[in-house]
Amino acid sequence: MENIQRQPVRAVVLGGGGARGAYEVGVWQAMAELGMDYQVVTGTSVGALNGALMVQQNLEGALHLWNHLDNSDVMKNMPDLTADKNSRLEIYRSFFRQVMREGGVDTSPLARLVKQLVDEQQLRRSSRELGIVTVDVSARRALELFLPEIPQGHLADYLLASAACFPFLQSKEIGGATFVDGGYTNNIPINLALRARQTPEEIIAVDVEGIGLVRRVHTHIPLRTIRCHWDLGDLLIFDSGRSRRNIRLGYQDMMKAMGRLEGHAYTFSGGQLKRMAESRLMGMSSLLMTALDKALPEEGNKLLGRLTAERLLDAAGESPKEQQPTDILLASCELAAELLGVDPLPVYTAEEFEQAVLERRRQLEPGDGVPALSEIGPARLKKALEGQGKEQLLLTVEALLRRGLSEETEKNRLPWLAAAFPREYLAALYLILLT
Repeated sequence: MENIQRQPVRAVVLGGGGARGAYEVGVWQAMAELGMDYQVVTGTSVGALNGALMVQQNLEGALHLWNHLDNSDVMKNMPDLTADKNSRLEIYRSFFRQVMREGGVDTSPLARLVKQLVDEQQLRRSSRELGIVTVDVSARRALELFLPEIPQGHLADYLLASAACFPFLQSKEIGGATFVDGGYTNNIPINLALRARQTPEEIIAVDVEGIGLVRRVHTHIPLRTIRCHWDLGDLLIFDSGRSRRNIRLGYQDMMKAMGRLEGHAYTFSGGQLKRMAESRLMGMSSLLMTALDKALPEEGNKLLGRLTAERLLDAAGESPKEQQPTDILLASCELAAELLGVDPLPVYTAEEFEQAVLERRRQLEPGDGVPALSEIGPARLKKALEGQGKEQLLLTVEALLRRGLSEETEKNRLPWLAAAFPREYLAALYLILLT
């Protein structure tokens, strides 16, 4: 008889975060592609809405929704932005300041969408469990409810109540009681998943960093949190272009978490980090040792030496005890790409990534008259450089580092440069390595 391996009972926890919820659908898309089933879904706010679609197994509907969603599909009487795209954020801020004084934005368009997409009876027949969080303002209590605890015929109302981000959005009235967003008490309801009828054997939590309270939960059950390195945008500005980007980021982050893709901030196809290490690790290690040797201050200022080392390791994103040379290489190349504004959406090979970094580097030039480190002085270094944009600051640090590596008069200033700008220092090392 064929041995069929049983999948663990898996819970998915979806955090609140308004328009950032598209990222959660990208994570779900990756799970579906990987054949990762789930038996429990809990969510708050937009996580509750996405969670209902997950239990309903309507991935196609969720993708279509988020790929085409804009503000008019969620909120009524939104301002027209076609006249002035450049000031849209200020237009929105002015609009929300006004509606907050009037009790919040009318979300009747969202209510129509939820009633079209959510099939309550199908959900109640499902073997998968759905749990949501909202706050009963009238009774001054949080409600963490699984579907059987929600009155028949009122699931859509409770989903909307979970997402009623008052005072920006209108509160939700149900049976004479007033409800608001569950994020005010529990924005990532891991604890609710632990109460499910089917005890989870592993939990995947998706954190889109919405506004709200995140409870610390202690559990022996394996917990994997998926969180994006990149800014997912404003919580209350629904834009289909941004949503498509966030879906892709969620998909890639889940694939990286499961080892199908590689990288941290950027995404590489399988085996590419090994390929990068084979071609660049020895050079990076040698360059880093040379830079650190020159950056270590003269005997008598050990505190600065320790500060320099700590800041460089912190910039690499791992604790010093866990850090490997390959971590430093990945951190430096991703920092360089991020500071130069390289697109994070493609899945890169090692060669394609280097080409993208070099192409972006060629498009930029250091500013005129980069001062000598010895002319600036340690006390004025950060103030002298920090007003520059991120790309220009990186190029300035690169120019100063190159000079410090080649000129003895500049050498003893490198510790100050590394301590003041550790991210740019690591990124500059990678640019020097490439060029």
